[in-house]
Amino acid sequence: MIGDEKRRGTAWSWCDAARGGNKGFARDVRYTAAACREVLLLSRHVLIVCTPLVASILAGILAAGDAPTLQLAYTSYRGDNAEIFLVSADGSGMRNLTRNSAEDRSPVWSPDGRHIAFVTDRDGRWEIYVTRADGSGLRNVSHSPGDDDFPTWGPYGRRLAFASDRTGDSEIYVADIAGGPALNITKSPRAYDSQPVWSPRGTMIAFLSDRTGGEDTQDIYAVRPDGHGVANLSKHTAWDGRPVWSSDGMRLAFSTHREGNIEVFSVLALGASFVNVSRNPAWDEGPSWSPKGDLVAFGSNRDGNREVYVANAAGAAPRNLTNNPAADFAPVWSPDGSTIAFISDRDGNQEVYVMNPAGGQQRNVSRSPGQDCEPAWRPR
Repeated sequence: MIGDEKRRGTAWSWCDAARGGNKGFARDVRYTAAACREVLLLSRHVLIVCTPLVASILAGILAAGDAPTLQLAYTSYRGDNAEIFLVSADGSGMRNLTRNSAEDRSPVWSPDGRHIAFVTDRDGRWEIYVTRADGSGLRNVSHSPGDDDFPTWGPYGRRLAFASDRTGDSEIYVADIAGGPALNITKSPRAYDSQPVWSPRGTMIAFLSDRTGGEDTQDIYAVRPDGHGVANLSKHTAWDGRPVWSSDGMRLAFSTHREGNIEVFSVLALGASFVNVSRNPAWDEGPSWSPKGDLVAFGSNRDGNREVYVANAAGAAPRNLTNNPAADFAPVWSPDGSTIAFISDRDGNQEVYVMNPAGGQQRNVSRSPGQDCEPAWRPR
C-alpha cells in the first residue's frame, strides 16, 4: 500500500484502525419511446409529443428520480471484507454495490453522480476501478503493476487523478476512464507525492508532497492536470495534509502541525492568506467545507473526546455539533448544505451518522454490526 499511516492521514486510516490492520455509471438508461409511454401513464392531464428528443429528456428525468435526493456511498466491514454500500440520508435504500470477496474501499462519486470510483485489491494489487451507480459497467482504470490509491474526479467526469507507486515511488497520475495510458504529472522520483484532490474548476490538482525536506515537512502543492505549473501552497517546515477544496475553488482547507498541535488551516489557491480555522491547542483535523464556503466542519478532541465542530471560514464562532461522549469525527457536508455525515462509535462500533448543520436530528444510517467509514455524498 502507498505510504504508511502517518503519511496517508485520511479517512482510510480510520477504517484501517477499526479493521485492526491494513489487510489488504446511475442506471444506463436507453432513451426509447417506452420512456414516453411511462411518463404518459403518470401524466394523464398533460399532452406530450413523443419525439426522440422528448423521450431522451423524459427518460433522464425518470432515471434521476430513481435515486434518493441525498445519497451516500461508504465503506463497510460488515462481513469478512470491505465493500462499498449505498444508502439514502434517511437510512432507506441500503444496498451493497460491489458484492465481491476482495477489499473494496474509498468510494468517490463522479461530478454528475452517475459513476463511483473506488480502490480494490481484486486483481492482487490496489487498483482504481469505476462502476455505474447501479453496479454495472465495472472497469479497471489504473491498470498498474504497483499500488494505486486516492482517486479524485476531474470536473467533467471523464478523467481521474490518483496516486501510484508503479515506478517505485509515489507519484500523481491522470487517466481517462475510457482507457489509455496514465500520465505522470508530478515526476519527482525521490519524493512522496500523494492524496491528490482535483479543484472544482478543473484547473489545478492539489496534492501532498515531501519533496522539500522529508516526511515530517510535507507540504500542500498544486499542479495543472497536464503536469505543468507545480507550486508549493502551504510553504512550511511542519507537516501539512488532507487538502480539501472549497466549492468555488478559491481556497484549500488542510490539517497542519505548524503550531505544535494539529490545527485546521485554509489558504488561497494561489498560496497566500493563511487562516487558522480551528484555533485551539487541542487536536483538530479532517476539514469539510460547507457548499457556500462560509463554514468549515472538522473533528476536534478539545472536550476530551472526539467531537464534530463547525466554525466560520475566518476561524470564529466554533460550535460543538455532536455533543456526545463517544468518538465523533470525519464530517462531510452534503452538496445542498442540509446535512452533515460523520463517523461515530457511540453504538460500540464505527458507523455512519448524519445530522443537520445545527447538530440536530442525529441518526445512524449504516446500521451495521461491523465497521463503517469513508462516507461520500452523491452530487446533486
